[in-house]
Amino acid sequence: MNSPERSLPPERTWWIIWFALLSGPFVIFSVVPSPKSPDLANVMPWQIALVPLVVIGAIRWAILPKVRNGMQGFALFIAGLALGEIPSLLGVLLFPEMKRELFFLTTLAMAQFVPMFSRRFYSEK
Repeated sequence: MNSPERSLPPERTWWIIWFALLSGPFVIFSVVPSPKSPDLANVMPWQIALVPLVVIGAIRWAILPKVRNGMQGFALFIAGLALGEIPSLLGVLLFPEMKRELFFLTTLAMAQFVPMFSRRFYSEK
């Protein structure tokens, strides 16, 4: 069964979603208090929070430039931004001693998804 062709959302939608999801780590960092947890640095290394950053770097710089379909690009854009918030959440909830560093890395990782690249999906039509 063939699904109907989905239309690409307007280009401003990419910008709205990017800005909304990029503001998430700022809210998490400034509003959500870090719980007083036991010293997890000895139990679980905080570097586990860097794994999503590597994955979204690969999505943005290796996979997304090769995508020709706008809807696939949009899905990868959303997935990359969603994965980008994970280190900030881990910094608040599991690794409060690394909260500031993980917030900074999260912001940089999500900022690389600025939707300047989305224009090519609209210029091909």
